[in-house]
Amino acid sequence: MPKILDKPREGILAAAKSELAEKGVEGFNVRDVAKISGVSIGTIYNYFDNKFTLVNKVVEEDWNRRKEECRKSIVAPASIDEVVEGVYQLVLGFSSDNRAILKALNDGNDIMVIGGSEQHNCFRKDVSLLLEDGFAKFGKHLSEEELIFIGENILYTAIRQEVTIALVKRSVNCLIASH
Repeated sequence: MPKILDKPREGILAAAKSELAEKGVEGFNVRDVAKISGVSIGTIYNYFDNKFTLVNKVVEEDWNRRKEECRKSIVAPASIDEVVEGVYQLVLGFSSDNRAILKALNDGNDIMVIGGSEQHNCFRKDVSLLLEDGFAKFGKHLSEEELIFIGENILYTAIRQEVTIALVKRSVNCLIASH
């Protein structure tokens, strides 16, 4: 009689996350994920087309979880700076934990910094939407172009660490004051 698993997809993702943290993309394999999650390899392929789809899903779920935590943390910000800082911390934490995985999946390209890729554009859009929501709490409504500009600066600053977040905050405050 076949074994009935409660929420096998979640178990697979949890095992995959653990394996990625321990072995990185290079050492990651579906057999180990199957063994840890207690499912067959075929069950994994029922949910995910291939190893890279599974890895991307792990990264995507981590981003979405952190994004929701960020959204909750900026529900009642004390200042515009607090909104910028919250979004910056989201990107900083995510990139610190997932940058090597993202680079391995994208032929060594740092898609969080290099504009134009579909994934980069998704990160930028999410960051811009978080900023828009946070700024709206202060009655500040910036154009899409301005939000993209700020989002790109936060992505760059959090990942490259060549510019301080204090400088980004000052530029945001200047931009908002000009309205």
